[in-house]
Parts: sequence; structure tokens; C-alpha cells
Amino acid sequence: MRVSDSARLYLVQFLSSEAVAATSIFMPNLAKNLGLTDLLLGFSGAAFGLAFLASSYFFARKTDVEGTKRYLDLGLILSALTTGLLYLTPDPWSLLAFYSLAGATMGMYPAALVSYVFGKKGRLGRFSAYGSLGSGLGWIIAGLVSQYLEIRTVFLLNAAVFVFSFLASFGMPKIRAERHNVPLFSPELFRKYWVVFVVFLIRHVGANIVWIVYPLYLAELGANLLTVSLLYAANPLGQFLFMYVITDRLSPRRLITLGLLFSFLAFFAMSLVTDIWYIVPVQVLVAASWSCLYVGALRDVTERDVRKATTTGLLNSVIYLGNSIGPLVGGAVSELSGGYRGNTLIATSVVFSALLLYAGNQWKAKSQVSVH
Repeated sequence: MRVSDSARLYLVQFLSSEAVAATSIFMPNLAKNLGLTDLLLGFSGAAFGLAFLASSYFFARKTDVEGTKRYLDLGLILSALTTGLLYLTPDPWSLLAFYSLAGATMGMYPAALVSYVFGKKGRLGRFSAYGSLGSGLGWIIAGLVSQYLEIRTVFLLNAAVFVFSFLASFGMPKIRAERHNVPLFSPELFRKYWVVFVVFLIRHVGANIVWIVYPLYLAELGANLLTVSLLYAANPLGQFLFMYVITDRLSPRRLITLGLLFSFLAFFAMSLVTDIWYIVPVQVLVAASWSCLYVGALRDVTERDVRKATTTGLLNSVIYLGNSIGPLVGGAVSELSGGYRGNTLIATSVVFSALLLYAGNQWKAKSQVSVH
């Protein structure tokens, strides 16, 4: 039976998201096992983020200029290789090097994948939902594997998942994509979407101040590795529902506003948690926040511009710039405070500033329209 191109597209999104999520969840634990301090743990997260950032923007632009899906296939198979290297990590410095390589390869394909969605006239909300579903499954599998085998085995399994994702992608036909002359650096794109990029960056820095130590924070509250993975999974599984049902129906700017508001409420609630099971409703709130913010921002920059891959790559670069800055701050905060609750308080303040900036910008825009 022939698998439809749309089904293959959703399968690639599902499998690749599963592998990325399962790779990231227990990196802090593996780093601790190898002897990294909280500060060096922050550096490892930053190295991954910077590598992903550079790769994402470079290959997104290449996709728009060349009008090809080759970087989708290449990124997936190289991600299988670098994830497999993490399984072989013998020491802390190898971990830093291999995790950086993984960031570079995982940044190659997402923009090409989104460009393919537009070529197939798919819905971004529904497409993103399958990524969240994959992340949820990845975290559950990672928890089960690490509970009954060992953490390293998770990375070997993820390498195999990337291989299956590559095989699904390789079978998809090429899309006749329109080519665009995109300069290596485009100030015009930054000016056009600056407020989306800036508030997204601020929010993501705040979030990653927490995420870099989140498994350790949950363990401090009494969770074992399997419980950590199940709590993590509540977030993307909730995202699947929100993205599939809601995010294609609301306007992009309303989604961004809701995403920032829910983010503020989620991290504030997280700072008050004293029992591990109170994290469950917090995870649902985090799911709503990311669903609204990510799909809202992605739709805002792609629906208003023909350079789909480049704008997607820029947004992904902003995400991973936050993934680079946040872990550095988060590692330093936990190192200096001797605990992890302070990270949630700092994140709450940072996210609130993003909410104020976006709300102020929208109010200013409406005022200018009413005057004219």
C-alpha cells in the first residue's frame, strides 16, 4: 500500500521531533554523571543552541535560494550520526563537542520541512501538532528506557529513529519551490518582524533559565527518571491538542499575546510548587503557552512573506539563541543560589517583560491606526 505524501510529511515531523525531544530530556543527567558542574551544564546547552542557530539560518537561506529539499534529507541522516556519537561519549569534553555537532545537524532540516508544508498547502497548526505528539512520545520512551536500561541507550535509540525519519523523507517527491534571492544577512526581514523575534527571544531566554535544570528541579521535588519523563510528556501531549484544535482558528497576533500571558502564569505557578504532582497542571499551562506562541509566531512571519524557509529559519535561530543564552544564565543562577527554585522566579520576571513589550507594541500600533 502506497503511503501518501502528506502522511509521509507528518511522519517525518513526528519521528524527528520524537528523536530531538528524547535526546534533550536527559542531557543534564548524563552531564552530571560525567562530572559537569551546573555552570558547565549551562555551557553545554549554550553550545548546542548556538550550533543550531547558525545551522538553522544558513540552511534555511540555502533552501529558499536553491528551492530544494536536499537539506531536509541531509539534515536527518546527519542527525542520526551525531546522536549516535552521544551514545559513545566517554568524558565531559566529548559531550560538549558531540552535543554541539548534534545542534548543527538538527538545525539543517526544520526550515526545509516547513517550506515543504507550504508546498503541499498544509496547515501549520496541525503540522506542528504532530511535532508535539512526537516530543511527548519521545519523552515517555526516554523515561522507560533510562529507568530499565541506562541513559546512554536513549541516544542510540534516537539515532535509529532519525534513520527511519530519513527513510520517510527520502521517499517524498521534490516540491517545485519558487526560488528567492535572499542575501546572507537581511536587515529588512529583521525590521519587518522585529517585535515577534524580540519577544520570542526574551520569552525563550526565560524559559531556558528553567529548562536547563528542570529535570534536576523535578528530582529535587521527589521525581524519579520515569516520573520526570511522564511529567515532561504532559506538556507536548497537551500541545498536540491545543495545536490541532485551536491554533489554526485564531489570528497569529492573538495567539502570540495568549502565549506570552500563559507563559508568565506557568512560570509563576511553577515557582510556588512544593509537591511533584502539582507540576501536572503547570505542564498543561506550559503546553497552552508554547502552542499559542510558537504557532502564532510561525504563522505571523510565514503568512506575510514569500521567503518561507528563511523566515522560518530566522524564527528557529531566535529560538536557539534563547536556548544558548538561557542555559548560561540558568546554570549561573543555580550555581550561585545552591538550588533550582530561584530559576523559576527569574524566568517569571523575564517572561513578564516580554508580555509588557508585546502588549505595548500592539497598543501603539492600534493607536496609530485609529489616529490615521
